[in-house]
Amino acid sequence: MLEDTMKEIGWELDLDRKAMTLSIAEQGMVEILRGLMRHSEILILDEPTSALTFDEVQSLFKVIQELKQKNIGIIYITHRLAEVFEISTSIGILRDGVMAMRGKVEDFTREDLVHGLLPPDAAEIKKEIAESANIDYNAEPIFELAEFTGYGFADVNLNIYPGEIVGLAGIVGAGRSEMATTIYGMDKVLGGKVFVDGKDITGKSTKDVIAAGLSYVPEDRFNDGLFRIRDVAENTTSSLLANSSLGKLLLNRKEEDRVSQNYVDNFRTKVTGLDQEVGGLLAATSRRLLVAHFRLLQRLLFWTSQLVVLTLLLVAMYMPFCRSSVSKAFSILLISSDMEEIIELADRAFTMYQGRINHEFKKEEITQDNLMSAAFGL
Repeated sequence: MLEDTMKEIGWELDLDRKAMTLSIAEQGMVEILRGLMRHSEILILDEPTSALTFDEVQSLFKVIQELKQKNIGIIYITHRLAEVFEISTSIGILRDGVMAMRGKVEDFTREDLVHGLLPPDAAEIKKEIAESANIDYNAEPIFELAEFTGYGFADVNLNIYPGEIVGLAGIVGAGRSEMATTIYGMDKVLGGKVFVDGKDITGKSTKDVIAAGLSYVPEDRFNDGLFRIRDVAENTTSSLLANSSLGKLLLNRKEEDRVSQNYVDNFRTKVTGLDQEVGGLLAATSRRLLVAHFRLLQRLLFWTSQLVVLTLLLVAMYMPFCRSSVSKAFSILLISSDMEEIIELADRAFTMYQGRINHEFKKEEITQDNLMSAAFGL
């Protein structure tokens, strides 16, 4: 039965593999298959395409259309606005726990959805972003890769200037994640160099990479970024345990709560309280918490002149907070298979194909067609 479902969709998975060996994309495919096999009258899909390739996404959409014809109700949760118009019949926008908009899909435009998703002070944030987006390309790069090579990628040349957001697009399996973890000291460097603010950090340990001013928000937030069985406050401030910010001998709970609450408020993180266990948080909420953790790591633990964040699958709705609040002291490498995020946020963009950078785009060249074509090696 499972084999028949997979054949119908057009997906290929080795059913004898252990679940712990599956990639993020493969885990998502298994979750979707599980839902399809239950023959439910209502199917809830929460960000189902976040780690799927283009072909896998199209196969999923085909299945969704078939389910609609069988009168099966589908609640499709996504931040990818193009998908909303491709498969939906009705739209509901949930912002800060309240249904901000609702109606038939034909009654909305993309601009309507963006407006409904943004917070009340969006205009002020947008103004701050515009003021901070003047990049000095005559300055020395704050981050640089030179012929960087590791397992799954080779000869990568890439640079980032102070205050710049650089997008790195590519399909799943292009080598982007492997490159990020290698930069961050989690995998072995096979060749080339990595520089942060002119300092060579090639092959350094993760601790030394962080000390140099670089932080990595991982794709697999629970396995690589958060402590699932600990609460919001502990996850937010865990990076401070290496110094005396929260007490030299005993933990200063009052200070821990003060710092944590500040970041919960700034990132509009929806939690029941600072004592809520992280394992029970929604996907978007846990990502916000993870970003807050690394912001705190940078600002309070390592005082460097410039900072770089490597980030995977970071939802566009709260990216503006990063840029507007830190201005030119903060540069970002935004690694994503979501082309909309990169189009919306990046000052420059690179595409990766089969482990190599194959194209660079200036701001005015960053379009859906250009990114998609380059990501598929066309």
